[in-house]
Amino acid sequence: MAATDHVVCLNKKVSCYGHPETVTKHPAYLELFGARAARDLAIYSHHHRL
Repeated sequence: MAATDHVVCLNKKVSCYGHPETVTKHPAYLELFGARAARDLAIYSHHHRL
């Protein structure tokens, strides 16, 4: 997730989506992957020049 601007979390349906910082705090993400995954995930922000 550190190399993207948007994330979609699927579990037979769209469970959550948005910026990585938001998705890793979403209850559906935490239920699927656990708090440790959110804590250990390296997240940084980057922007593309248009």
